Amino acid sequence: MKIKQLATGCISLALCLGACRSNVATEPPITKLIPQNTPPTLTLTHEPAIIDPMGIADILVADTFLILGKNGEENIIHAYSLPQLRFLGSCQKIGGGPNEIAGPSGISQWRKKDGQVQITMHSYQTFTARLNINKSLAAHETIYDEKFKYDAPKGRKSFIKAGTSYLLGDSVFLINRSFIMHPKDTINDFFEVYDYRQDSILHSFYTTNFPEIMKDPAIDHILFDKYPVLRNDCQKLATIYRAFGMLSIVDIPTGKTKQIYTEGAEPDWKKTINEPREHYTDIQCDNQDIWLLARDNNDPDNLKSRIDIFDWEGNYLYKIELDQLISIFSIDKKFGFIYAKTTKDRLIRYNIKELLDQLP
Repeated sequence: MKIKQLATGCISLALCLGACRSNVATEPPITKLIPQNTPPTLTLTHEPAIIDPMGIADILVADTFLILGKNGEENIIHAYSLPQLRFLGSCQKIGGGPNEIAGPSGISQWRKKDGQVQITMHSYQTFTARLNINKSLAAHETIYDEKFKYDAPKGRKSFIKAGTSYLLGDSVFLINRSFIMHPKDTINDFFEVYDYRQDSILHSFYTTNFPEIMKDPAIDHILFDKYPVLRNDCQKLATIYRAFGMLSIVDIPTGKTKQIYTEGAEPDWKKTINEPREHYTDIQCDNQDIWLLARDNNDPDNLKSRIDIFDWEGNYLYKIELDQLISIFSIDKKFGFIYAKTTKDRLIRYNIKELLDQLP
């Protein structure tokens, strides 16, 4: 696998999560890469997903559960069994009562602990919680195993400015600053590693180094829309960008970043500003690889989606051409399916058993 390395800024940093206590943001130690290979291509045809729920806002495969976020329902978390897709129940209300969240919450992070599946829920500027799916379905009510309130002084200041946040361990958070809350002297993506128990910022860092042309305050901030996802072991974060072909892979303990230009060259930033178009719309990952959902713009009259698969070193492994235009998806490697929502709000799936046999 050949990768062209454009520039290297990998400075050795002593930013160990357990030892570092500096809250001064570091300059981005970034390596820029361009894949040089032509990956194998596989074309997939969808099949019905047996069930036909409407109003899907989120999709998450978590162990043997298919979790659907449905913001228009009384309970916004709906659980189905895999692979049978039998409805198991629902939980998580929006409101101001006990174990209710302030508004719709994206569902992207989960873990299995002591045989129980926990999904991370966020209540805007209020708390983060680990929702226990097994217990909630059995009790027919929302049950949290842990709840992290944004009460401590340093933590509250960071969470209020957050765009997204992730739990890296039992009480350590990775907090990504919202674009509109960025430090005034930069537009680059800003992260903090925060110890909840100690109310301490362990370290902070930037993960992009956008050129000067992108720093014009007149530029629409939508151009910087991004979709991050955390690796299962919580050691790395992958991010794609809506308006340009770039995959960012960050090593969280060190802040070192790889920027992979996925379309064969660094983006034409002037064209990105003046002629914006949609590139990536969703991202999923596990400890082995990263799946990027792209809109195929080759035929405007017959738009379809494409999935680009990379490993965590930035190698371009596979290109998957889909027969439908989808907006969000999740991967079930255990039973060999992709579950996806089309832009017409239909749940479909793709059989990927053959593909999984070909991946490293």
